[in-house]
Amino acid sequence: MFYKLQNWRSVTGGLFHYSSMLALGVGAFATGQWWTLGIAGTFMAGAFGYSLKANKDVLENDLVEHPRAHKYSPNLQGIVDKLFDRSGLDVDKTAVYDFKVTPEAREKAGPIRELLGDMLGKVADTPNAAAFNMGKPVIMISEPLLELLDDAEEEAVLAHEFAHAVAKHQHVAVPHKILSGVIKVSNNLAVLGQLISSGALAIGTSIGAVGLLNKAVSKWHPKGHLLDDANEDSMSELYQRKKLKQQVSLASTGLGVGIVSAFNPLYLTIFGAAKAMNVTANFLEKSFSRNKEYQADNGAVVLGASPLAMITALRKMEAIQKRSIADAWGNEERPKQGVLSKITKEAFATHPAVPKRISRLVGLAKAQGYSSEEIDRAVNGYIDVPDTVNIPARHIFGMAKSFVGADMLAPLAFQVTNAMSLSGNRNKVSEIAMPVAA
Repeated sequence: MFYKLQNWRSVTGGLFHYSSMLALGVGAFATGQWWTLGIAGTFMAGAFGYSLKANKDVLENDLVEHPRAHKYSPNLQGIVDKLFDRSGLDVDKTAVYDFKVTPEAREKAGPIRELLGDMLGKVADTPNAAAFNMGKPVIMISEPLLELLDDAEEEAVLAHEFAHAVAKHQHVAVPHKILSGVIKVSNNLAVLGQLISSGALAIGTSIGAVGLLNKAVSKWHPKGHLLDDANEDSMSELYQRKKLKQQVSLASTGLGVGIVSAFNPLYLTIFGAAKAMNVTANFLEKSFSRNKEYQADNGAVVLGASPLAMITALRKMEAIQKRSIADAWGNEERPKQGVLSKITKEAFATHPAVPKRISRLVGLAKAQGYSSEEIDRAVNGYIDVPDTVNIPARHIFGMAKSFVGADMLAPLAFQVTNAMSLSGNRNKVSEIAMPVAA
């Protein structure tokens, strides 16, 4: 039986994540009331419905189709035809798309379509692939990725995306994402309700104290000037600003919650429970996304892709990411990532860390009978990473600035932006800029 939702990993993983999220829903009801869940549910259903319609419209109708014999991949169409045949996806023609929007679509674009087109345009500049299947299967791969990979690696990456499409992972992910959103919005409304019930004096005192704290930091802290957004910054300044803002935010939150709780002791309980549930919901979203990535790697092998080719493809994309970020930093000294920071980043990432994916792919390769020498060559051998393939520095700097800190940039391989709000993490535009379900 082909890799579908009936696959036991998908079923067991889905049951765990959905049952855990439903348990959080019970907690959100206990923290708030029916009205908070009602408003949250209405809001999330409307937001996702609107987002889904916009995504379907653009992704199913407006993308540029790759030529059958691409300049970077003369065998592209043969690979795609083979994967369509093996996967059994039912489409009128076996097309594969770039992330670029057609000029005709650009001309008729409204505000939302223009926004999606701009975000997809950034993705098109990066080595990336993705899948969308909310009715019509759409498989996407960027030109930089076609230039980077050889035929076997290209087949492995595309097979990964076909596995996402065949398993209809977005059909599973979207309700989970909506449920998570309902929980978080409901919890936030519950906190807001408690804040309002604390009275004008509590609210005014809290706001005033937090405002004074921020002014004091801005004036007296050695790096207080970084709190004022500048038009241009170095990567080092962006990193320092993010760290300072995190510290100020933590202190401001503690001060504000402490003051309000002095007027209304129940506020601290509701606030703490809401934040704990929201963090847990966010973790479950990301964990579920990582679960589906492992499944798609398995599915790629079921579709006939080489696990060793997937390993070298991942290594190449990781090398591009590291080189591009190093180039963006230039001669500036990069901060070292602490153990706790690394653990936290991996726990809230949409995709597993590349070494973890490689470890599982090694297991698949052994099961298929590949020799130790072949596996070692794929994991540790030389890989050709051409100088012409990079993540544009403007994207790295722009995303680092947008999210106030270069260490927000996470592993690139197969990551997706939730620009289209469908696959889960808005992990900072794929932690660089990518869409849908990669």
